[in-house]
Amino acid sequence: VPLEPFLAALKQLLDRGARGFKFVDRTFNLNIRTSVAILEFCLANYRPGFELHFEMIPDRLPVELRALLGQFPSGAVQLEIGIQSFNKAVLKDISRSQNFERLEHNLRFLREETGVHVHSDLIFGLPGETVESFATGFDQLIAMKPGEIQIGFLKRLRGTPDHPRPLSGKSVAILLEKSSTRTRVSFEVGVHELGALPITLIARDTQLGRGELTMEALFATEPTPFSSFYRFAQWLYETTHQTHDFALPRRYELLFTYLTAQCSLDPKELGAALICDYDRHQVRRQRLEFLKPYVASVAPPLRRDRDAMHPAHGGKRRGQPPRTSPAPLTLDAPPDSPMTKRRLPVVA
Repeated sequence: VPLEPFLAALKQLLDRGARGFKFVDRTFNLNIRTSVAILEFCLANYRPGFELHFEMIPDRLPVELRALLGQFPSGAVQLEIGIQSFNKAVLKDISRSQNFERLEHNLRFLREETGVHVHSDLIFGLPGETVESFATGFDQLIAMKPGEIQIGFLKRLRGTPDHPRPLSGKSVAILLEKSSTRTRVSFEVGVHELGALPITLIARDTQLGRGELTMEALFATEPTPFSSFYRFAQWLYETTHQTHDFALPRRYELLFTYLTAQCSLDPKELGAALICDYDRHQVRRQRLEFLKPYVASVAPPLRRDRDAMHPAHGGKRRGQPPRTSPAPLTLDAPPDSPMTKRRLPVVA
């Protein structure tokens, strides 16, 4: 599609009230002239609530794109970055080149110099990838502090050569961004083919995997983030004999039980962190009754107090200009807490 009529069509959608645009070109940043023109158009036509989603190659972020991305309000732009693996031998086998030094530099720039939300992807089960090498890559990506990490798996297509079952006797946990029967079933089938036991968690409800207070507590239980998740996944299955479909309060209770009974964390401090994480994203308003012996109140905070419990956005609403003076915090949160992600309609 020629660029000028495409931008004209976007303008028509904007004039009719559209505010969210998801661009499905996975190499958006390869053609710099086109990507610059689209970003300049979006800046010139920015309106409150404007949200953009682009898929980009991770190690290519020239100065032209940096300058434009830094001008958008915090939360207005989300970049989906497909890293896939940190194993150089695996990347060579799948004919994929990647400059890890440049990748890390780009992620640091986006985190520190822009309000862009970064959604990063890893793939589990690539040819030549082992549990150990995947764990190393997962920990490397955690250290780079992207806004969000999504773990996919390599789909086995009918007619492809058979392969060994490298995960026999292992447990593999996945954190789904939202409940999806099709995604869960596909994941479980793929993991079973590798010989492992699949365990499914919903990140939206558990708040795991999003850099908040509770996850910081979980990471402190083992030498690495991957081993922290792995040990928790094993305990979860041994305790419940379930791989998914945990009710929301039950998920929090299981995590609380694991961190206090198995990892000896202080129940009062952990209870306060759970309440803070639970409210920060305004999840459903059930009370966490199991915390009654450990916290002053399990009631949801009043609406007027809620801004003080949302340090994850640095006092800013998604897609809105920053406030001049953010509300004071009642409970400190990690400085790199990522933003809540919203799905956008596909329009281009």
